[in-house]
Amino acid sequence: MKIVLCFFAVLLTLHCSDALCPQRSDTARILRRRRHSDIFYVDANHGNDAWTGRSPNPSGTEGPFKTLKVAIEKIRVLRTSDVKAATLYVRSGSYFVKKKIFLDKRDSNLAVIGYDAGERPLISGANKISGSSFYPYSQTETHTIYAARFTGRCSSHSFLGTKRLIRA
Repeated sequence: MKIVLCFFAVLLTLHCSDALCPQRSDTARILRRRRHSDIFYVDANHGNDAWTGRSPNPSGTEGPFKTLKVAIEKIRVLRTSDVKAATLYVRSGSYFVKKKIFLDKRDSNLAVIGYDAGERPLISGANKISGSSFYPYSQTETHTIYAARFTGRCSSHSFLGTKRLIRA
């Protein structure tokens, strides 16, 4: 059976509020249970997909992966056993997923977890529009409306970083 992760204009975060998160003792119990698993890291800001992903900090030629897709593909090869648990810790940053990520039986017992309680990774299937694409469309004394040329399917969800924008 294949599971498909398909991201469109939906933004997902690996963060939860105190009301939704398990109690600290539950989190500690989960982490203790996974401490003997194969550990991997991904960092959108400081990672490199040529690395093994075994270290959370970049150092020379070793450090975290940069993208989720490559991380999952390489974890399949680097895992010591399909049966043994594997944990992928995701650091804060924006992870833009352009194509579906397929998970199958090789990914059994793989946990994808936010790296630390204070970190907020953002996984997005949205199209990225660079800052240089925006231009002033309309201006008053107190407001400026910016526009950007966009090719592709239009979405009602637009964000600047983590802030939702209002479509004009």
